[in-house]
Amino acid sequence: MKTVLILTDLSKNALNAAEAGLILAMQNQVNLLLFHSCVNLPMAASYPGLSWINEEHNWLDESEKQLKSLAKHLQRFGERMYPHEALPTIHCEVGQGDLRTNIAAMVSKKQVELVVMGGRSGSPIECPKPMLIVAQKKPMRKLDKLTFATNFNEEDLSAIQLLLKYSEYCNFQLDIVHVKPDGDQEQSSNEPIASFIKELSEEQHPVVRFTEVGGKDLIPRLYAHCKETETDVLALTYEEDSSFVRLLKEGLVNKSISNQQLPLLILPKR
Repeated sequence: MKTVLILTDLSKNALNAAEAGLILAMQNQVNLLLFHSCVNLPMAASYPGLSWINEEHNWLDESEKQLKSLAKHLQRFGERMYPHEALPTIHCEVGQGDLRTNIAAMVSKKQVELVVMGGRSGSPIECPKPMLIVAQKKPMRKLDKLTFATNFNEEDLSAIQLLLKYSEYCNFQLDIVHVKPDGDQEQSSNEPIASFIKELSEEQHPVVRFTEVGGKDLIPRLYAHCKETETDVLALTYEEDSSFVRLLKEGLVNKSISNQQLPLLILPKR
């Protein structure tokens, strides 16, 4: 069965991401996999900030214990949120080594449809599947409206089609926002993309709406638009060489991700 992969560092800040993952698993009727990547090191009484643990225990043992505790929390959380519905199966797994390598292995072996993680500093982790980055200080309790920011790059066609597929399961409204950085002409008048989006927003796809945001201070404008339209999730295609993404990385992904105002759905380049 398809799976939502939740990456957790087992901190309190990661709880919002885990709870969001359960909500999305319920909406998509898939299972949950809680994953923590650690280094296998013995824990000692003198280790700063850690309670005493017998020497025969190690990071793996403690991580597995905390993952099971998180799974129980999600079970109780799900019972409160969905008292009359069957909850997804929750699996736990601890891995060692590089996180990117572990993610790639999970995606190929566990039929991962979506990766969820908490907000962190720095660029998003490279991932072959869509990745939802959940704000540390603002829980996600619903997905009624998703805003997709595009500068009419051709790569965004497949992203929009994927979001339409998701909307069939999650029943959210898709707002497509054409963002135009001040002075940027890159892909800003791509007629095939514009025509495709226009057709979507007509009668055959009433859940799709289209608008534009442009000018200076693009990031605050985009956030203001999301606030005005009561957007639950902001999505974008992550492409390193796009001037739009470079702007987002500077103003949104890199500098603001730990204090982000909305969950960010990062869609991989296809």
